Amino acid sequence: MTPSIDSFSERDIAKAIDHSLLRPELDDAFVEAGCRLAAEYDVASVCVRPTDVLRARTILDGTDDVQADIAAVVDVAHAAGAIVKVIFEKAYLTDDEKVRACHLAEAAGADFVKTSTGFGPGGATHDDLRLMRANTSPHIQVKAAGGVRTLDALLEVMALGTTRIGATATKAIIDDFRARKAGSAPPGVAAGAAPEGGY
Repeated sequence: MTPSIDSFSERDIAKAIDHSLLRPELDDAFVEAGCRLAAEYDVASVCVRPTDVLRARTILDGTDDVQADIAAVVDVAHAAGAIVKVIFEKAYLTDDEKVRACHLAEAAGADFVKTSTGFGPGGATHDDLRLMRANTSPHIQVKAAGGVRTLDALLEVMALGTTRIGATATKAIIDDFRARKAGSAPPGVAAGAAPEGGY
């Protein structure tokens, strides 16, 4: 039985469509017009021939759903005076995807980009933090999640441009800082044992 049209929104229908521009005889003007139509109707995606990928990307840049989703959250959060941290599960992303995620998060108005939830495989790496810092403007803050369990590790990621970390070893880090400032602990010797895990 065919479902009633009343059970769908226009977005439901649009997001069920991959606009196809694959026929070999299509000329450049047709492909460009097809990409603009897909953007206007906000369909799920555009399928193009390999030779048309760069042209389509140029036309469709900024119509990624991720940016719209982040922007919707940002609008509500900022109206309430809250900040927004966009979390990447960087262990599952290529470097190109991490760069694109940085650009989309910034374009959507996010305040922070964060390496992961802390529950995925691996903690924040220096390479990921460098990449995230290099691909966001200075006003976007970078948060490291996972693996920062000592004062020295915190200082190292701060030197890379990280402005926030997630930690369960808070007591050990701050006690070590206090001890060093007071001159009672040499650098690299934690004042208390840091528990394993924690983000």
